[in-house]
Formats: sequence, structure tokens, C-alpha cells
Amino acid sequence: MLAGVPAPVSQYVIRDAAGGFLARVDLAWPDRRVALEYDGVWHADAVQLRADRRRLNRLTAAGWIILHVTADRLHHDLDRIIRDLATVAGW
Repeated sequence: MLAGVPAPVSQYVIRDAAGGFLARVDLAWPDRRVALEYDGVWHADAVQLRADRRRLNRLTAAGWIILHVTADRLHHDLDRIIRDLATVAGW
């Protein structure tokens, strides 16, 4: 927010057109249909990766843009994360 990004909604529940549960995302800007997800080390597991990709496909099909952030990127590339977020959200 200090960089001018509007405050996100944390743990936002995304629903499909019929009102069914699609996912709970870490941070969301619902008015822009943009979400930011933190990918910890468990996301490297093959089973988890397959589940993550199915989830990402459902969210993308519902019209959402999902950005993924790792611990390394969060600590070393925060400026770029903010620029990417601003670009896709149109701020």
C-alpha cells in the first residue's frame, strides 16, 4: 500500500457464475479480478503442482488474473512484484 497499490482483501473467496466455490486466494482486488498468491515450498511437490494448475485453470476461466509470488521473489524483487501487479490491475 505504501507503493500506491490499493489495499487488498485477504483470504478472498472466489465463486463461479452459479455461486459455487472456486478458490480462496491469499490477496485479491475483486474489482479488478486480480489475485496474488504466495507459493511456499510445498507447491513444488508434483501432486500439489497438478492441483495448483487445475485450480489456476478454473480461476483463469472465470476471468481472474493470478500472480504468484515465492519467498525468494518477495524478499529480493518486491519492486517488480508491485510493478507487475500495477500493470495487470491497470493502476
